Amino acid sequence: MRKEKVLAWVLSVLVVALVPLAVTFWWVQEGTFVALALALVGMIWYTYWTSHLARREDKAVVAVTLDYHPGARDVRVLMNNPTHQYAEAKLFIEPLVYGQAADLGEEYSGGIPWHMMPLVLCNGHFSIETPLAQFGKSFEQMASEANNQNYRRQLQLRMRVKWADEKGRTGGYPATVWFVDFRRNTLVYDVRASAAR
Repeated sequence: MRKEKVLAWVLSVLVVALVPLAVTFWWVQEGTFVALALALVGMIWYTYWTSHLARREDKAVVAVTLDYHPGARDVRVLMNNPTHQYAEAKLFIEPLVYGQAADLGEEYSGGIPWHMMPLVLCNGHFSIETPLAQFGKSFEQMASEANNQNYRRQLQLRMRVKWADEKGRTGGYPATVWFVDFRRNTLVYDVRASAAR
């Protein structure tokens, strides 16, 4: 058993045993003072060790989402590390134009890591024109082709993230799927496709 646990158990037993004894054998005023003093010591001890454990267990977590700016036809990538640990994140965004894979470059295919300092929000962006141009398409063409049967498949973005913190602990999320709805010029999170992955 670790030293901290032994000390915590000894202190707990002392508090539980001495409070009734203090009230029983001393005058009520002295007994109450001793009981309150022991309770205060116990609370300080508990606060110290819970904060110590919380700091020791702090593990990096990277949250990522996409934000679409329709006027610029630009997708902003927002990655956040809300913890006190450094993290190195690898972001994978696979654009599919009518089911065919396009390329957004190394920073969005896991080739270049994102260095996430503690309590930091990192931003990236790419134009939706980039994957469309790889297949000879433009925004206007996609908008004219959009209908109720194909609008979910015209331009999909499949995204996942993996990270490792400074202690070598790793994490990640399952892939999520987004699509550009060219009929409304907006980016939509595809709940059904994400759940199926």
